[in-house]
Amino acid sequence: MKIAIIDSSYPLSKMEYGVSASYLFWELSRYGINPVQPETADYLFVTMQDPRQWPYLRRLRLNYPDKKIIVGGSASSAPHTIGPFSKCVVVGDGQKFIKTLIDSGYDAAADLPNVWVNGESRPVVIDQGFPWNLPPIMGDNGHVNIFISRGCKKKCYFCQTGWAYQYQEAAKPNEHRSKKITYVSNDLGQYSRISELDKNGDGSYSVQYILKRGIMPKARVIRLGVEGVSERIRSILNKPITNDDLYNLTLALNRAGKTVKFFMMAGFPFEAQDDWNELKSFIMRYRRKEQKGTLEISFSAWVPSPATPMCILPLKDHYWPMFLEFREWFFNAGWSNKIKLLNLAKPETRLQSAMAHMGLSEKELRQGGNWGPNDRIEYPYKKAVHKIAEKL
Repeated sequence: MKIAIIDSSYPLSKMEYGVSASYLFWELSRYGINPVQPETADYLFVTMQDPRQWPYLRRLRLNYPDKKIIVGGSASSAPHTIGPFSKCVVVGDGQKFIKTLIDSGYDAAADLPNVWVNGESRPVVIDQGFPWNLPPIMGDNGHVNIFISRGCKKKCYFCQTGWAYQYQEAAKPNEHRSKKITYVSNDLGQYSRISELDKNGDGSYSVQYILKRGIMPKARVIRLGVEGVSERIRSILNKPITNDDLYNLTLALNRAGKTVKFFMMAGFPFEAQDDWNELKSFIMRYRRKEQKGTLEISFSAWVPSPATPMCILPLKDHYWPMFLEFREWFFNAGWSNKIKLLNLAKPETRLQSAMAHMGLSEKELRQGGNWGPNDRIEYPYKKAVHKIAEKL
């Protein structure tokens, strides 16, 4: 059996590999299989991060029409858009699929409950057999990646991480002597053995965890998932962070010489001008204080994701003029020396992403109320998600 590994985040001409593709090399090595070049392979194992990358698969099919294209990776939790360009999509973790393919052949592997085959209608489940014995993997940023947990306990209504996967964690963290360690976790604060981690390791923390524990992360750059531009929106998202808590935490981190990065999300259908005005007030309050570090505010546009309670809400573009007005206000104030602002996606770009994730037309997305074709996946919290969506 000849298998080629392809990372869709890199052009075929380079054949470079990220963390997911590096895992596949390790997994296949346990069966004594050394990956080959695509030209000589029977199977093309493609790791894919986002369903918007479907044109990459289309090119692969044109270049290698006689190869079986097997897709996995984080994009597998929204497989409808990538399904037509692959032999199958392995939803969730792929250990069972690889073992069955090697031991019993493709037909047996394709019949597994976590395998999406285009044109079928049978229910599909998300496999959650993450190999916690996976050794640390070197990332292309020079950091050693150590996997700590999967999923999220918080269950924010917009985020697929907490709804598509049940929370799981490593029984014991892998050890590594590198000075550049990144712990892979949605929120390190949820890890039950966080006290055993390298204090200089990098990772993501929730605002709530840092405030509750009163900790001062060792990393120089602290990333905070703030999401909504106002308290009201964050409350609707099931991510209640008050402006006072956010303000006090940011100042404390800055005074310790750290750069703080807010990851914020715009484009929710219930967003209003008052919410953006509240963000202005927060920035003016923050700017009046002198501090050592800086604040970066990075925006992304909300994209409905399958498995989440908010995915059936209608797609509206009224966020864009509000953001443009906010951006003009921000730069005219001359604050960019202490606060950095990163733009968010335009409505047309966001629409294309939403269509790829949900497998729906523009009309269907604008109307809302449609779970889309990915709903034949039996996501682990599906019943709860539908109940919450009714209330929203």
